[in-house]
Amino acid sequence: MAFALMAYCASDVSHDLPVTETAFARAALGCLMLAPWLLANLRVLLSPQVRFLVLRACAGCCSALCYFYTLSVTSAANARALADVAPLFVVGLGWRLLGEIPTKIQAGFIVLGVLGTTCLGLPGARACPPDCWIVGIAGALFAALAYYSLRKISAVFPTSVTVFAFMLVLALVAASLPDRSWQAPDVEQWTYLILVGIFGLFGQLWLTASFARLPAFLASVFNLSTLPMVCMLELVLDHHWPSLMECLAYGLILSSVALSSIFQPIPASSLSEEEGSVLQKGADRLGK
Repeated sequence: MAFALMAYCASDVSHDLPVTETAFARAALGCLMLAPWLLANLRVLLSPQVRFLVLRACAGCCSALCYFYTLSVTSAANARALADVAPLFVVGLGWRLLGEIPTKIQAGFIVLGVLGTTCLGLPGARACPPDCWIVGIAGALFAALAYYSLRKISAVFPTSVTVFAFMLVLALVAASLPDRSWQAPDVEQWTYLILVGIFGLFGQLWLTASFARLPAFLASVFNLSTLPMVCMLELVLDHHWPSLMECLAYGLILSSVALSSIFQPIPASSLSEEEGSVLQKGADRLGK
């Protein structure tokens, strides 16, 4: 729900303020709120795994900037749908970087996701021009890289440190990127920016904590709840009904990501020998 509220507020204010200004406001407020927890955990930054923390922060920064751009160009639901294909890229990264070969049934679900994103690029989808589609897919790829690095650091760094590093890099990059002149927000815009910062921070903390404490497939499925909530907010507050093509795209994307995550093979190291043997046989049958 926090990410849904952030997306709706950011989509509204990004039509009036530069994308980088919105992103900076979100990140700066997050840094200020997390600073006390960072000071209490400075010692963990000496860990050799800090390189993955930097990777997660940089990849998350690129993903966030892409996401804020799509929010400023298309509807919040379309932007969220493009971002939600990130777990499908995680499967590809696991294959290339970790040797985790996807099963045939997972590959089929990935094809469904590709069809879903393609539907958003067709003329029937509302206000999703090609540049927005490309940036949205690029953002999902960066998010997948961030999720991959998160698997490496979740047991080493506290959630607050991981999120602070991401927010710090986002604030610095957003402030340094060229954009049309920033402007002093009015009272309404300040309200939206503060809400974007608060909702974005708590959503990021809960997301990071879920990937650290829950199985990856369960955390991914929970994250998918953002898209239906964004659709509901736009329907109730803006009276916007998604087009038939958009509904088809949303359904394909949500189904493909959820099913691909559910059918993700469970590492044998986390199971007993007997359980691992039984589950592996079942996975082999499904993959054929």
